[in-house]
Amino acid sequence: MATEQQALDVTDATFQSAVIEESKTRPVVVDFWAPWCGPCRILSPIIEKVAGEFEGDVVLTKLNVDENQQASAQYRVQGIPAVKAFRDGRVVNEFTGALPEPQVRAFFQSLAPTAADRASDEAEELLTGGDIAGAEARFREILAEVSDDPKAVIGLANIL
Repeated sequence: MATEQQALDVTDATFQSAVIEESKTRPVVVDFWAPWCGPCRILSPIIEKVAGEFEGDVVLTKLNVDENQQASAQYRVQGIPAVKAFRDGRVVNEFTGALPEPQVRAFFQSLAPTAADRASDEAEELLTGGDIAGAEARFREILAEVSDDPKAVIGLANIL
């Protein structure tokens, strides 16, 4: 059941580990905000609710731009709320302003792993565990559903 996700507060000092390093294992969304910002107060409950729907597949963090100007400057935050999504240590998507819930949800959906991604991860685990036949079968199942899934194509090619 989806619940509101409590956002992790990050600072200039914790940004590297909480955002950059964590984004190497799963997407991290940073909400750049300030207490005096009206649109930030409008967006905050929406983004927290939507993040809760993704149950940890996407991490939500918040950075107060007044108290943490280094990260804000580094990522060229010029208006707030500014929301930036990180994957593999870099910004992969972003928006500025208080968007309506459906658009925030679409933003998160673009970041979350798909069913094929999860299945490919399962196949990789089988392969790592030495079950080559099981991994091959799983990759073939994925390709039967999504014929051009890049992870499955590469996984199967490596096995063959």
